[in-house]
Amino acid sequence: MYSTLFMVMFLFLKRPRYLGKCPKITPIRNEEQWQNAVKKYAKKGAKRDDSVLTFKDTNMQFVEFYRDNEELSTDTRALWAYFAEKYSTNKFKFYSVDVNKVKGIYDDIDVNVAPESNEFPTLIIFEDGVLAQRYPCEDPNTYLGKQLKKWKRKAFEKFFQFHNRWFDTKDSQPEEESQEGKNEIKKKQKSSKKSD
Repeated sequence: MYSTLFMVMFLFLKRPRYLGKCPKITPIRNEEQWQNAVKKYAKKGAKRDDSVLTFKDTNMQFVEFYRDNEELSTDTRALWAYFAEKYSTNKFKFYSVDVNKVKGIYDDIDVNVAPESNEFPTLIIFEDGVLAQRYPCEDPNTYLGKQLKKWKRKAFEKFFQFHNRWFDTKDSQPEEESQEGKNEIKKKQKSSKKSD
């Protein structure tokens, strides 16, 4: 009798998952949102100088590509919420893409979308619309790679340089404000020239 009950529960009950609210993680649901979140910076990214060691003038996006039915994705939601709450700024934003619902936007960046796969969700940081860092990484057998496989929070912070990205962009203004500020400066310069 108990075995039948456990079998029914196993078949029909879903795994518990993190349902906490995290307004700093924006779900991407279509191509237009993808363009507005990541791809609009691609022209700037094509011209960027990789020898610069600061993130100050860089627009960055951390994107989790997950499958809603994937066990690891449900287990790691709280981890991404923690990172988003702690590290997001106006120039460093967090996004999520359910690959079961959104198709085509990740064709050129090698995201694992096989439904039978038990892989980790694909995690990518874009810098100015250009893929800069990803997990699973190229060499998962390093010490850091082994720590990442255990989903250690500190290992992810170190691997993705969350603290450095946050520190370099924490004082940045939103794009709209900075553009308004530039316009205000131009107006003041014009008025001072007229008074001279």
